[in-house]
Amino acid sequence: MILKSKLLPLAVISLLDAAFGHSIFDSTFGNDDYHQTTKASQGDSRSSRSMQNPCMILVSQVVFESGRDATMYECQMSSEDGGQIIPIRGSLPENISTVAVNTLFSEDAEISSHELYIPDGASILFDQRPTTTQKMSLGTKNLLAIIVQANDASIGTTEEELSDIVFGTDGAEVSVKSQFEDCSYNEMNITTAETQGPINNGVVTVNLDQNIKGVSSYSLLSVINEQAQDDWEFDANLYDHILYCLPKGTTYAGSSSWVGYGYIPGVQTVYNGDDSCTSLSLTMHEIGHNLGLSHSNEGGNTYGDTSGYMGKSKKGSSGPKRCFNAAKNW
Repeated sequence: MILKSKLLPLAVISLLDAAFGHSIFDSTFGNDDYHQTTKASQGDSRSSRSMQNPCMILVSQVVFESGRDATMYECQMSSEDGGQIIPIRGSLPENISTVAVNTLFSEDAEISSHELYIPDGASILFDQRPTTTQKMSLGTKNLLAIIVQANDASIGTTEEELSDIVFGTDGAEVSVKSQFEDCSYNEMNITTAETQGPINNGVVTVNLDQNIKGVSSYSLLSVINEQAQDDWEFDANLYDHILYCLPKGTTYAGSSSWVGYGYIPGVQTVYNGDDSCTSLSLTMHEIGHNLGLSHSNEGGNTYGDTSGYMGKSKKGSSGPKRCFNAAKNW
């Protein structure tokens, strides 16, 4: 379905009983806030260019340690437009769906190194290809976990430890794999990424020869992928889910206190530091976003329904052992 769409201002905010914290803050943070912080940190770069091809809209819901979460809209640019993931500033179609593949193209849009800007009144071609959460959550899913090391920050979790948490390869009684299989009555089965190059039981380490503290986490994803391509001809299209385990110090929307996020629907989930990378419930939660699931609200609290994984997450690799609530389960 291709249509010219009405526009929706970008500032979609919700509050939560923090997944890794304990308080609720009356604060807002949207894509316009992102623009102010990145403009200050990256310099006032005026260099821009027009779009050549449609980009795929990525919706991410990021958790912060301070007690807030934010819904952000980014676009996966085509290879002709740079291939990077960048936030969108300006206006978007109002009918973006989290259970569809959404793409947009605008001759009026401007691409810079750190954003896609869509001015007011721009003409947008919006393409929406519906899918379903049921379709996304059935069958065998090939999963790759990437540990990222950098010059100024590192992850202490080893490949063997992360593989056990995600796949149960060293005898873990509870793993991401076992939970998805149990919760889906074996309708969804997670397999380790095929041994390609240095992949070790579904996990690989990518070493970046650069500093990452203060760098936006989403801008690093394309850098990580490019390094992996140089290392062993990595192809992101081979995997149904890719987990990025980043060292502490990167930012999201100008803040380094983010915990994790997943694209809705999508392939990528991203985690900040060892506590996030090794949290069973957070990984289940973020992959749930990949499958098209939103948060589980109860009593006006975005994360209030703790009967399933789309509520508040907890630290720890061994639990809690639960599934998704009745409305979201198989």
